[in-house]
Amino acid sequence: MPLPNVNLTVQDPGLGLNPPSAEGVIAVIGQAASGTDAEVKTFTDPAQAAAVYVSGALLDRIRILFAEGAATVLGIKLAAGSAGSVGAATPDGGNTGNGDLAAAGTPTIGCSAKVKIVEAGRLGTATFKYSLDAGATWSAELAVPTTPGTYAIPNTGVTLTFSEGDPAADSFKAEDLWSFTVTGPASTNANLLAAIDALTASRRNFELILIAENCAAATLAALKVKAAALETARIYTRIVCEAAGPSQGQSIDDWISAALADVANFTDTRVGSCPARALAVVNGTETDINAAALIMGRIAAIPVQRSAGKVADGPLNSAVSLTPAGINDGQITDLDTG
Repeated sequence: MPLPNVNLTVQDPGLGLNPPSAEGVIAVIGQAASGTDAEVKTFTDPAQAAAVYVSGALLDRIRILFAEGAATVLGIKLAAGSAGSVGAATPDGGNTGNGDLAAAGTPTIGCSAKVKIVEAGRLGTATFKYSLDAGATWSAELAVPTTPGTYAIPNTGVTLTFSEGDPAADSFKAEDLWSFTVTGPASTNANLLAAIDALTASRRNFELILIAENCAAATLAALKVKAAALETARIYTRIVCEAAGPSQGQSIDDWISAALADVANFTDTRVGSCPARALAVVNGTETDINAAALIMGRIAAIPVQRSAGKVADGPLNSAVSLTPAGINDGQITDLDTG
């Protein structure tokens, strides 16, 4: 006699035996204005990260990763070894107004900043714009505040103070320009390794680690030892570090020489340094930033067997152009082969 029809409904294809895949999960370690040091947080949306970290390099990289297609990002706030500082704002020469500008604060980022007067006037009538990348890009035009003349640059921890001269009507003239250097908070190798320990102790799955911090030779060496220890413990990952960008006034060739010096004689299969930079849109603002997060976001969004360089996948969503401005093919080759 024939058997009746049998319909199968699979309730649990894997019986819950396999852990979630680590593929495409990027762990980011970096500085932030808020949050708990060495605490591992899981995010599936950049707004979640913004609520925890408020501002800083860590949040910027997380935003880029999501913009490039990452679905899950782990964030680990890096404990600062020393606070950042704001250098004196100095006229670039040729200023014709009799007013002045001062910069101060406890910065959460490092940058080469400029402030330029757009429309002449005094407090409350003049306008200005600012740059956080040595003049490569500029903010929208803003009103110079009324007394006491203070303006907090968003998400930086830096405050500008405009002061009038005598007569006040001649305080600020169009094209008056000031420059100053912002040094971000610095961590230590011990703090960085502690953050990695917190990540592995959390037992979360991840594919890659991004260090949102300038990594010099000593840091790369310490990470090489850590990566070898992780491999011995059967934790297989790769650690991508950011190389420092050009300092204010530094030529492209001198910057490349310094970047290559940091990796001279350094080789490792699990730790690498990324010197590439790009102008990228971060939270609606064009920013000169290390390009590691851009490419890692693409890697997170594609299958493991596909090259991140596949042109058919289209352009990087956040990238606007390569920086520093004027870098040529020969200089890029030097960086690639160094």
